[in-house]
Amino acid sequence: MNAIHDDESIDLAFIDGDHSEDGIYGDLVAVYPKVKKGGVILCHDCVHGSDALRGLLKFTKEFETIPGTHGMVKIIKPKDANEADQSVVIEEETDTSSS
Repeated sequence: MNAIHDDESIDLAFIDGDHSEDGIYGDLVAVYPKVKKGGVILCHDCVHGSDALRGLLKFTKEFETIPGTHGMVKIIKPKDANEADQSVVIEEETDTSSS
């Protein structure tokens, strides 16, 4: 069976599918090789304590939560990435609303 996308051919991927831990993990495993070095993966509904966030954390520790969204996170594939290159940097969501 031929793949829909070649490896390292996607600039931006958006994942909003199966919200289970195994579901998002499987989506990330499938899409990560398809993303170009320096490309971005956006994942939706990765809110604190959710199965989706646990699946994301199982896959990688490097992501940025986008403030003002419902758990939207951004993963940037390093420009010098290889299959095992996944850092341990976590940026927590901060409240940017004024009191």
